[in-house]
Formats: sequence, structure tokens, C-alpha cells
Amino acid sequence: MPRNKKEDVERAIKNMRRLSKITEENDVTLGMEVLNCYETYMMNTCSEAIDFVKAVHSSQVNIMLGTFHMNIEENKYNSGYTASRSKIGAFPYWRTKYVSSW
Repeated sequence: MPRNKKEDVERAIKNMRRLSKITEENDVTLGMEVLNCYETYMMNTCSEAIDFVKAVHSSQVNIMLGTFHMNIEENKYNSGYTASRSKIGAFPYWRTKYVSSW
């Protein structure tokens, strides 16, 4: 079955809205992890994660933004972090052998 990123993201947002109602009732927070393109095709950059979380419209849904995946997808860490910091719920930091400019 061929992938249709736009339709898949729209379906994920619709389902996340339904799930977020349950999380709000139970005071649970969901962290949407941004993964690199070698692991998924739906949410690879900070800007895609910001768009996704904003579309869900729930204070219980935020972004898990890790340096490992950012190192692969983002040109500079600080641009992704700065743009998404108000929606970041977790920021795991992994040292990598790659050099990236903040």
C-alpha cells in the first residue's frame, strides 16, 4: 500500500484528538517524538511536530525532541529547539559522533 503522508498525518491528528480527550480527563501527557527519516516518514522535523501538536489542540499533547534525531534531520539544533520550545515536554540529549553547530 503506497504511503500518503498528508492523509496519514490527518488521520493521526484526528485519532490523537480523540485520545487527548481521555488524557485530559486522566491528567496524562502524551509526548510525540520526532524521529529521523530512517525510522518514520510522518514527523521528522521540529516544524512538522509543531504543526502536528498545534493541530491536535490539546494541552496534554507535547513534543519529545531528541538530539539524536535532530542531528540527522535539522541543519542547526537551535532553530528547531527555539521554534518548538513552548511545546517541548521532553528533551533527551544523546552524545553523537557527529558534529553539529548550535
